[in-house]
Amino acid sequence: MKKLCLLILTVFCLLVMTGCSLGQTNTPTNNKTEQTTKYTITFNSNGGSEVQSVKVEENEIIPVPAEPTKEGYYFAGWYIDDTFMQEWDFKNFTVISNLELFAKWEANIPTEDTPTFDDTNKLLSAEKCNHKFVDEVCTLCETEYSPLIYSLFASTTIVYDNDTRNPYGVNINSYGSDVKVIFYIPDTTNDMYSNVSKEAFYSNYSIASSYEESYFRTKHKFMSGDITDQGHEIPQVRVMDGEATVRCTTAHYILDGDGNYIGYIPNSLTSDSRVIWYGGAYTSHNDVAAYLYAFGEVPVNNNYDKNKGKSASINDWGKYGRVNIGSFSANSTKYKYQPKMPAEKGQKYTETDFGTLGNYYTGDRSQAIYNNGSRIERGAARFCFVNNKKNVDERYVFYTYNHYNDFQEYLNYDNGFSIRFGNESAGNQYCYNASDYVEGKDNPPTQRPLVTLKSLTDLLKLI
Repeated sequence: MKKLCLLILTVFCLLVMTGCSLGQTNTPTNNKTEQTTKYTITFNSNGGSEVQSVKVEENEIIPVPAEPTKEGYYFAGWYIDDTFMQEWDFKNFTVISNLELFAKWEANIPTEDTPTFDDTNKLLSAEKCNHKFVDEVCTLCETEYSPLIYSLFASTTIVYDNDTRNPYGVNINSYGSDVKVIFYIPDTTNDMYSNVSKEAFYSNYSIASSYEESYFRTKHKFMSGDITDQGHEIPQVRVMDGEATVRCTTAHYILDGDGNYIGYIPNSLTSDSRVIWYGGAYTSHNDVAAYLYAFGEVPVNNNYDKNKGKSASINDWGKYGRVNIGSFSANSTKYKYQPKMPAEKGQKYTETDFGTLGNYYTGDRSQAIYNNGSRIERGAARFCFVNNKKNVDERYVFYTYNHYNDFQEYLNYDNGFSIRFGNESAGNQYCYNASDYVEGKDNPPTQRPLVTLKSLTDLLKLI
């Protein structure tokens, strides 16, 4: 009897449990873990230094590996096969399988098609050759080295251009379409002016001959460039091609290994030139124009507010202090006496004062020294320049000494400025306010003259 009762109880419990199970509405939990697929990426350095393989998840990009090295060659990128038809794009290509990438190498010394160069400007016409200079002559193409550059850098310095890769991986094309680059790593550990007074410094003045000199001069508020007195009239040396004014496209930069500015070598129509050092202090027409054009910002001694910075500028730089880093609207629609400025690619303009011995004042045209060492009288001379473009092809620099009535364009070579154009050039009276110009009565302002672009090599052929 007990066994029968136990059996009935067991069956009843099973029925209850089955009923509960049949009535359950919860979804069963799936504890299975989804596995991620990873692929192996190997780097075939083709005789260069070893690069470790990596594992990358499917549809992910490959982290950029350290560049390999190979004696006598420059690394020229990673390719998907050993025919080097397709370079791997680390920013956009993703992984879908195991992959082997192949290192491409370019020899330091060209084996064929060595270019020839213009005798009048041999250094700066390096189109395809990675120069190696020994005793002021390139062993690759027999180009003579510029005495200026030879005096500043080692005789084995290589000049890179848009068509040659460099060991730092710097994209030279981002600086402009006709750019030459010397890479230089400065050493700013030795302050050569730590015990030099301003009186002693200026008693035997010469322009800065190295980045280090300019760097420490700025630290002590000493000048780096030409400090001869400047008048308001600006040089007007122009190379013409028919009726067009020639603006030079060639830009010669000195950069560090990260692509930061170190200096700029202004183009010259003679053999004489110099370096404009980034971060240095400059006051002359040629120096300031080249600085604005090359770097898109004002020299350090100009970097003061026009209203609140006059005293600080004088305290720091004495009579070489300048002010004004304001926006220039270039609004010829509102100010109809102003000529139109190039703005086809969204260029934005900044203005800065140019200090002279004879500034025109707005109104009575009286003249005075811009900065006599104790007071700044701003006058009406300005540089207006494009400040929002890294590519030098898209930069412009204009000079005005009559408060935006007329301008001259900097042509990217020493003393190179266009003919003056604008309101007074059209035969009108000076205008200060927009209402001073009477449309229909006054002549339309003359506009920017026709400008054609040429490399320095082609420009020199026109002289």
